Amino acid sequence: MKFTAIITGTAALFSGLATASPVEAQNNGLAARATSADITGFSVTCGATSCSYLATATIQPENIVINFNATTTGSTIPSGVFYTSSDPLAALRINRPLGNYRLIITYGVAPPAEFDYFFPAGSFPGNAGYTGASSFTAS
Repeated sequence: MKFTAIITGTAALFSGLATASPVEAQNNGLAARATSADITGFSVTCGATSCSYLATATIQPENIVINFNATTTGSTIPSGVFYTSSDPLAALRINRPLGNYRLIITYGVAPPAEFDYFFPAGSFPGNAGYTGASSFTAS
């Protein structure tokens, strides 16, 4: 009877592994191998009532392209998570931890890959727009 329980328990373990979603398994592996994100078309523009954000990230070395397009309320850049993404496994965040702005892209799950880019001083004059390069690499 103990032998039957061991076989049944082991079979249940393997059947659970076999039914994992192939997309989930693939994305977990891609996040683990990801080394950087090439950012293109990055822009932040702020008006009297809102700020708009655009960016395209290409996760390397897999060449996974993710588009970000977001709008926040207010005439200056907030520091929380704000994004819309063409990939549900991706998030874009801009914050200001110690004076200069920082871009963080998170991709994947359990554990996700995270890529940082620290903007040069003066890239966000008056916290109301971006005047720096539109292409750079976050690693």
